[in-house]
Amino acid sequence: MGNQTKPGIERFEKYLQRLEQLLLAANAQREPVVYLFENDMRTPLFMLEGLARIYRKLHNEKSFEKLLEKFKELEDALGAVDYFSAWERWGRENNLPAVTKYFAKHKQEANQEFEKILHKRDWLDTKDYQIKRIEKIRKRLQKADWLTSQEEPAAIKKFFNETCLSLSEKCGALDLTLLEDGIHEFRRSVRWLSIYAQCLNGLIQLQDDNLQSTLSHYLNQEVVESPFNKMPESEAGHSVLSVRRSLFYALSYIIAETGRLKDEGQKLEAITEYLHDQKESSYEVKARELTGVRPLPQIVQAAAQKIQEFLNHKILEQLAEDFK
Repeated sequence: MGNQTKPGIERFEKYLQRLEQLLLAANAQREPVVYLFENDMRTPLFMLEGLARIYRKLHNEKSFEKLLEKFKELEDALGAVDYFSAWERWGRENNLPAVTKYFAKHKQEANQEFEKILHKRDWLDTKDYQIKRIEKIRKRLQKADWLTSQEEPAAIKKFFNETCLSLSEKCGALDLTLLEDGIHEFRRSVRWLSIYAQCLNGLIQLQDDNLQSTLSHYLNQEVVESPFNKMPESEAGHSVLSVRRSLFYALSYIIAETGRLKDEGQKLEAITEYLHDQKESSYEVKARELTGVRPLPQIVQAAAQKIQEFLNHKILEQLAEDFK
């Protein structure tokens, strides 16, 4: 059968094309790393990671694991650039030259590591106006045992059901007194559900359910209007999987709220790290004074309360039921 009956490969191609356009454009720049960072290379990488995570559970596990490793390596390196760029900018905006210089140095090191990976893995090498690494990925994808458009929805539905139940068990066991291994790990885990829904190119659609009153406090204007809650349009003639809108909005809410608290905690951690490196005395107290951020235990507690409420509402279990 032709590829038009196998939507999986089309989903990958959509984001591979976007990634390839960015890489080809970066090749013409004096500073390709800066160009890729400033032009949101992370979004197609996240989407490709999401697809690789899904399809490794459907077929050709080893092949998709290898693709996931390549996408994740690049996205992690770009994430480090993003992290240090944020704190360099914060230092500059707050007129703190020493802080700015400290994080600028780390950003430069992250830039160099990112560029090293780009060259080592052939992400910038071209042949016939195509990126060599992406052509290798396309060849790998052509060999996969793709399900047809008739077979795939049931398999992906099963994937979502099992993933939601697995996440419920995992998140319920997290130690929410910890920032990195508790709060951050929760957000990283549930955020993938939102990415999965977006990367499937319209297969997932939100179903009106009168926005359950028990979940009304999750449905603020920011959540309702979030671009992450606007699903890609479904393709004509293709099946769709529906999920209750209120549940997906609740998921979006907890990702956004824990993200804000994560940023608050990371700000305190980053400036504490800087002051400690400068051998400042009472560096934890000074970090709070510089950032205006509350003590870390208070941040963790606030996040833990929101997460526990989310878990008590059984959002993940209800999402699993939608995909049963």
